[in-house]
Amino acid sequence: MMLHTDNLGILQGQRHLLHQLDWQVHAGEVWWIAGRNGCGKSTLLATLAGLRAPAAGRITLCGQPLAATAPRQRAQRLALLPQASH
Repeated sequence: MMLHTDNLGILQGQRHLLHQLDWQVHAGEVWWIAGRNGCGKSTLLATLAGLRAPAAGRITLCGQPLAATAPRQRAQRLALLPQASH
């Protein structure tokens, strides 16, 4: 398994965007995220890429905690291309 979430929770301020997500992605799979504007799609992706800390739960990348994965190693396995850059 490539990417795994266990009980993942995401907050934006006091607003709960995600609560207790258990999810996994295996090598070769393709996923997409759909939803209305402002529902938290970009926030979820930033959290899964390790650019933002989750409010609860864990994210693992290739069996290792994402937060403990060296940035270079993380970049070799994950990529995030935002729609707009600031």
